[in-house]
Amino acid sequence: MGVKYDLMVSWMVPSRLCSPELVQPGGGPVLRLDSDLLEVAAQDSPPRPSGQDDPGALAECIAGLPEQEKARLLLLVAQDQGALAKMELLNRCRGDAGSGGSRPRRRVGTLLDAAALHRQ
Repeated sequence: MGVKYDLMVSWMVPSRLCSPELVQPGGGPVLRLDSDLLEVAAQDSPPRPSGQDDPGALAECIAGLPEQEKARLLLLVAQDQGALAKMELLNRCRGDAGSGGSRPRRRVGTLLDAAALHRQ
């Protein structure tokens, strides 16, 4: 068996997004997203799909996946990450390839600046 590493990722959160009166059970501050930030972030987001996905189209998409990809998605489900597997699968079958899409990725600083302008 290989060595298991715990990866801890930390980043600086601007103080205006942390509320000193709100604390998580572990002792860290709670990240608060204000309505201006959410509105600005949603402006360039794709619309949510309406209704339910066609079961036949989903079955056809899943059948067309390479065996290695099916195994990877099933492993995610077995590791209690079913929501992630579902998101990846639906994005792939709907044609929303995430980072490979036509929309450019947005950075947090850009969104924070746009929210500040929106607030004014």
